[in-house]
Amino acid sequence: MIESLSFVMPMYNEIANIQRAIDDALRMGTTTLRDFEIIIVDDASTDGSGELVEQIARREPRLRILHHLRNRKLGASLRTGDLLPEI
Repeated sequence: MIESLSFVMPMYNEIANIQRAIDDALRMGTTTLRDFEIIIVDDASTDGSGELVEQIARREPRLRILHHLRNRKLGASLRTGDLLPEI
């Protein structure tokens, strides 16, 4: 059984979807895992989604957000999320 998991979510201009994605990961994590974190990699979003996730992260300690200063595309975002130290 998996006891610890990191959800890595690349994000680019997802203001309409990111809250639901975070809520779904929180629900899944709390019901099935002993320990988990959610890592959002904001790939230089311009629609306010990065700021929204920052607000959510202030209330949710299992949420971590990293920001790319320029858009680096999906592969780079996944690599960035994978480089964080383990929880």
